[in-house]
Amino acid sequence: MRRISMMMVLVAVIFAFILSGCAAMTTAIEHRDLQINSKMSNTIFLDPVAPELRTVLVQVRNTTDKNIDIESKIINDLTGKGYTVVTNPEKAHYWLQANILYAGKAQPQTIQSLLASGYGASVPPIVGGLLGAAVGGSMHNNARGYMAGGALGMMAGGLIDTAANAMVKDVTYSVVTDIQISEKSDVAVEQEIKSDLTQGSETRIKQVIKSTNNLKRYKTRIASSANQVNLEFEEALPNLEASISKQIAGIM
Repeated sequence: MRRISMMMVLVAVIFAFILSGCAAMTTAIEHRDLQINSKMSNTIFLDPVAPELRTVLVQVRNTTDKNIDIESKIINDLTGKGYTVVTNPEKAHYWLQANILYAGKAQPQTIQSLLASGYGASVPPIVGGLLGAAVGGSMHNNARGYMAGGALGMMAGGLIDTAANAMVKDVTYSVVTDIQISEKSDVAVEQEIKSDLTQGSETRIKQVIKSTNNLKRYKTRIASSANQVNLEFEEALPNLEASISKQIAGIM
């Protein structure tokens, strides 16, 4: 009986080692190159304007704890497209406002969720996950064998998988940016702002603000991601900044 138990341990360790080694090698091969992606939640179409109206005010806010500079890159990209960047709102036909609201590690499915939620939606905590390996349980049909083999397999798989993950990590960083573009209009534009506020645990306040101005507003969200094995945020940042800036300037 003791010999059978020892064989179970040996088989579990060997099986876990093979699985962990293969998984680490596959990850290293599949994600060896840096992949940069940027996607918008909504497409914005701006009508063509005369050359003298191709003036834009650029305002970028960063509410993350990362040092990210996309404003200068956006200005360079817009200048290259023939726009004149101004600092006086009265002289600008367009106002391009951006807020970087998240920068850090994220799982691909979380990035898609943030993109689908669109402009203005809050960013939930980005939670990562580790997959455990229950090796031994699958080798036994009875309940006792499943529990014993599963426990041994998880112990062996966990230790070996931890060592493999320490050397080979599939890392994804994301930067989420909300964009608002305002365009001056020759006719009055009516807008209605609705707010649902809470005060304490029992009171809810609904506000409706109606106003008229000469600005047409367009909003979208850009979710950018960088993926590579053992990637550091500082390595990905220049490419992320360039991708975000190009996407924002491409709206204009």
